[in-house]
Amino acid sequence: MFFCYGIKKVNRFGANYRLLKKLFIAFAVCATLSCTAQDNFLQKVFIGVNFSPDFSYRALLANKSSPSYAVKENRDNIEEAGFGFTAGVTAASKINESIDWETGLQFASKGYGTSKQALFYPVPPTTEPVAARLIWNYRYLDVLMKIKFYWGSGRTRIVSSAGVSTGFLLNAKQTTLLEFTDGRTEKSRQEIIGFRKIDVSPMLAIGLNHRLNDNMQFAVEPTFRYGLLKIMDAPIAEHLWSAGLNLALYHSLGNNRNGSGKKSGKMGCPYVP
Repeated sequence: MFFCYGIKKVNRFGANYRLLKKLFIAFAVCATLSCTAQDNFLQKVFIGVNFSPDFSYRALLANKSSPSYAVKENRDNIEEAGFGFTAGVTAASKINESIDWETGLQFASKGYGTSKQALFYPVPPTTEPVAARLIWNYRYLDVLMKIKFYWGSGRTRIVSSAGVSTGFLLNAKQTTLLEFTDGRTEKSRQEIIGFRKIDVSPMLAIGLNHRLNDNMQFAVEPTFRYGLLKIMDAPIAEHLWSAGLNLALYHSLGNNRNGSGKKSGKMGCPYVP
């Protein structure tokens, strides 16, 4: 009787062992598949930072038959482009080897100003300013969406992109620079209101993308942006535009190599020698 009970106990232990073994194998397979799927996804996702020094200006549109057309021509004669910048963070995902889509959050500073204008008085000035210059600056928080296309093979490839940036106006400021007969200067700045809070800017770019290593890429893209919406309701429509050199550094979220520099195991799972 004891012998039979022992047999049953051993058989029950063996059955439990086989069940645990099957469960362990199933868990290992699921973990491997999950690791593979996760790394497949992460290897296609890149986060990045970018900075673009920009040449910034505006386009003025007015009907030639309108009295405001003379004002437009005068502004075109005395106003000149200024310098701004665009900087922010981005996230990109591979659609295939030739196409990416990218989104991001950007801070953009745009503006322009007048050339130095002499000031004339009926009586020669003594304490009044003799020259002045005005500078207008607009700061936006931009939400970026674009598609990128790649040509060529190897570490360095041609890249072009097209997209749209929706800008939310943070503030608009006017800076006044005054010069006096004794050579001293004065500078004042004030916030100005009445501007549209949103602008929509299509953008085009073409440049080079260089793969630094398995996880990092660097891109250089001359970029053009043009605001579709006039910045304020006025007889002269004013559209902001900019041209810049966008510099971007991207890093993959997937790990293609481990800390020792050896390639990782199956699709990024822990390396086993």
